[in-house]
Amino acid sequence: MYVTALLLATNCKNNKCGNMSIEEQIRQQKVATRRKDSGFKTKKCHFFDLDLLRLKKLAKKMGYEEKISNEDLTSIIRSCIAEKYSAVYPEKIIKIPNSKEEQYLYELKQIIAFRCKNHSTLDEIVQFMKNSKYPVPVDKYNSLNMSNDQPEWCHELVNALKPKK
Repeated sequence: MYVTALLLATNCKNNKCGNMSIEEQIRQQKVATRRKDSGFKTKKCHFFDLDLLRLKKLAKKMGYEEKISNEDLTSIIRSCIAEKYSAVYPEKIIKIPNSKEEQYLYELKQIIAFRCKNHSTLDEIVQFMKNSKYPVPVDKYNSLNMSNDQPEWCHELVNALKPKK
């Protein structure tokens, strides 16, 4: 934490931080690190107002809230890419769910698959999901007949979301 703050303060002196506070920069750095450690690749996109309106309409149909986060937009765009890819390459059908809840499960499975591919142990994956504050998919947790009243990341849940060999 101290190293991050020191690094950010140095960047501010070099005029690389704009008007952001140190706290905001640290928060953004944590989010960027979490995304990278989850297997995401960051790309900047540019949209026209009409594109954003269409994305907002799609989001509403898919069960997203009025205010759409960057993570929500990523899920919506991911499903649009899969649909178009399947249309262009019919022999390579990609199935990405169309509801917010199913897309979240898909994302969790991808994150866990990425962590497995990078040789994380089951304990490390559970700890990563907890530390990264990924919400527990309650329906999936409950389907495992877990006895804990307060759903939390555990070996059984990660195993249920892990790719099958």
